[in-house]
Amino acid sequence: MHINKSVFSGLPVVFAALLLGGCATYSSSFKPIEQEIVAHRPAKALELLEKQKLSGKDALLHLLNKAMLLRMMNDYSGSNAQFEMAKKYIEQFNSTSVTEQTASFLVNDSTQSFVGDPFEQIMIHIYAALNYLELNNVDAARVEALQVDVKLRKLASMNKNALLRSDPFARYLSAIIFEDMSDWSDATIAYRKAYEAYQAHSKSYSLTIPTSLKHDLLRMLDFQGLNDERDKLSKQFGISNWKSHKELRQQGEVILFLSNGLAPIKREHTVSRAGIGGQIHRISLPYYEIRKNGFSHARLYVNGSEQPIRTEIVEDINNIAQKTLAANMPAIAARTLARVITKHKTAKEAGKNHGLAGLLVNVVNVITEVADTRSWLTLPGDIHLGRLPLPPGTYNLELELVDHAGHTISRHQYKDVIVKRGRKTYLSHHWVSPAALRRK
Repeated sequence: MHINKSVFSGLPVVFAALLLGGCATYSSSFKPIEQEIVAHRPAKALELLEKQKLSGKDALLHLLNKAMLLRMMNDYSGSNAQFEMAKKYIEQFNSTSVTEQTASFLVNDSTQSFVGDPFEQIMIHIYAALNYLELNNVDAARVEALQVDVKLRKLASMNKNALLRSDPFARYLSAIIFEDMSDWSDATIAYRKAYEAYQAHSKSYSLTIPTSLKHDLLRMLDFQGLNDERDKLSKQFGISNWKSHKELRQQGEVILFLSNGLAPIKREHTVSRAGIGGQIHRISLPYYEIRKNGFSHARLYVNGSEQPIRTEIVEDINNIAQKTLAANMPAIAARTLARVITKHKTAKEAGKNHGLAGLLVNVVNVITEVADTRSWLTLPGDIHLGRLPLPPGTYNLELELVDHAGHTISRHQYKDVIVKRGRKTYLSHHWVSPAALRRK
C-alpha cells in the first residue's frame, strides 16, 4: 500500500494546531466575563455569559454564574429563579450516567456533567437564602436553611472528613434565620453547630471563630437556661458580658453580608513526555489558583458616627476549595493515570495495523487529555459579616472597605435603612478588586 509522504510532512503542523486547541479550558474561556465583573459592569458580564456556547454538560455552570450576576445587579428574584433551576439540575444529574463515566475514562473528566463540589452545592442554598433575606422573605430563607441541614447531614454520612462535611457559615446563617423567626431552640442548636464547624475548620487553616458567633451562642444558651454550657463557654471565650436576649429584642439589628473578590480559579498543570515507541504521553491535573481579594475587612458607620463596627470573615471559600480538591486529588490522579495507560494501549494497537493510524490515535489521545477546570467562578473568595444592634429607627449607613495596608479603597452608601424592634435588617455587597485577575 502506497502512502503519500506529504501526509507525514504535514503532521507536525496538524499536531501543533490540535495541541493548541486542546489546551483551551473552561477557566480560560471565562476571562472576558470576569473582566466585566472587575469593572463593576455585571449587566455587561451577563450579556457575555448569555453568548457563551456551553454544552449540556456545563449547563449548571451557566445557571450558577447567571444567578450570581443577577444578584450583583440586585435582581434577587431573578437570581433565585436560576438557583431553583440549578437545584433541579443537580437532582437530575447528581448520579453520573454509565455513558458519562465511560466517556470520562476514555477521554477526560470534563466529559461528565458538572454538578459542582459539595461546598458549591451548599453555596447555592446560602446565596438563595441571602436573596430571600434581601427580599424580606424570612420564611423562604428558613426553607433554604432546612435544605442546607438535610444536605449537610447527607454529606456527613457519606464523608467522614470532618472538614468537608461541615460548612461553618451555612450553620451560622441558619442560626441567624432561625433566631429571626423566633425558633429559639433551632437557633441554639444551629449556633452550637456553627461553633463546632468553625473549630473544625480552624484546625486546618487560619479561620478564627467569629467573635459575634461567640456572643450569639452565649446569649441563646443564657436565654434557654443552659447555664452549665453557658458558663463553660463564657470562661473558654473570656467573655463575661454580652447583650441579653431581652435587650436585643428591645432593639433591632442590621446584619451585613460582604462578598469579597472572586473564588479561586482552577488551572491545569500538564506534563508531556515521549514514551515507548515514540508515543507522547500527557498528564494534566487541576489545581486552584487563589485570586487577590479586594479588602482585608470593612467598617460600617452609622449616621456619620466615629465608632464603626468592624466585619469578620465568616466563610473562607479559597481554603475550602483547596482542601476539597486536595481530598479529591488521589482519585483524580488515579483516574488520570489509568486513562493514560489505556490511551497508550489503544494507540499501540492502532499502530500495529498501520503506523500512521497509531500516530493519529496518539495525537488525539494527547490533545484530549486535559484537566477538568470547571468551577463556580462568580463565587467570592471569602465572605465577611457585620452585626450591628440599633434602636428602632431609620439610619444612613456608610460602608468602608479597607485593604491589608489599612487604606480605604472603596465606600458604599446605604440610605434610609429601616430598623424594626425585635427584627433584623439585612444588607449585602459584593466588591471585586482589579487585582483579582492578576496572576501571582
